Amino acid sequence: MIAFVALLLALARDAVAPLRELAELGLAAELLAEYADDVAPGGELAAHAEAVALVARAQFDTGDETGARRRLHAFGDQDARAVTLELARLDLDTDRLDDAWKRLIREDGRGPRATDDATAWLLLGRVAHRRGEHERARPLLERALELAPRGPEASAAWHMLGVGARGRRDAAAARACFERAADLRRWHDLFRARRLQVRAAPNDPLPRLGLGLLWLEADEPARARAEFVRLTRDHPAFTRGWLYLGEAERQLLREEAALAAFGRALALDGDLALARAQRGALHAAAARWPEAVRDLEHFATLPEASQPGFAIAFWHLARALDALGRADEAERAFRRYRALGGERAR
Repeated sequence: MIAFVALLLALARDAVAPLRELAELGLAAELLAEYADDVAPGGELAAHAEAVALVARAQFDTGDETGARRRLHAFGDQDARAVTLELARLDLDTDRLDDAWKRLIREDGRGPRATDDATAWLLLGRVAHRRGEHERARPLLERALELAPRGPEASAAWHMLGVGARGRRDAAAARACFERAADLRRWHDLFRARRLQVRAAPNDPLPRLGLGLLWLEADEPARARAEFVRLTRDHPAFTRGWLYLGEAERQLLREEAALAAFGRALALDGDLALARAQRGALHAAAARWPEAVRDLEHFATLPEASQPGFAIAFWHLARALDALGRADEAERAFRRYRALGGERAR
């Protein structure tokens, strides 16, 4: 019975994923048109708090605050987290700061009732910030960022922390916070743009490649890998899909999978510099010296080999040549490594 209930909950979460995506992309009118009936009484998602909250948010965003509140208040479980958080957000967005605070705060006043929810911490932080209580907001916002460092409102949290730092005359901290806010805002703008492009052109490999690269930039190789796996499945002749799948696998320390992906990329384009360099480095790390030399010597003939960012490839090449007793060639490779700015010892 427990397993059956868990299955039903999992299916319900999956059913909400399309609504969540529309909300994250800012497509409120489309969300309402497609799902308002599903969360109405008798609808397939009428008992799902998050779905109801997402539709209510779309109503508010399209100018219907009264309908949004009515929908949330009509939900059967008024203690459902998603409903409570959405009501608090509505209160906050309509300057009912005391009401928002009361909905969110736990009895000891030290944080939200939902202590494991980044959104709850962030909303409390926003209320305190709007009240001008920047030092009270600070730990709330910091906890929100700990729970969701790249969440959709992380940029706003950093900006508020910057305002607080500026208010206590900590110019260095304020500057760092504002820079972090700007970086995250840029990342999220690109992320949203790529997702919209994927939605508009699902058969075009480039937007999905862009999504994966954004996750690599964010140091999230597992999420990047998921995008590249789908990309290579749908477009097996797309060279860069295999290249960056190899890079994601390498960052996840999945050596054999990385070697296989780099191999697929090189089968499509034997002069792909990054794939040559990374596969050679993986072979060198595993003391497969002949394979390392084969890849890295090929890499050394490519135009990209003169770029400083590829210097480390020559360090691996020097080690591999040394191991094979080719000392003079190893010395030349090491000198090239140093000439490109490398600082490691041989």
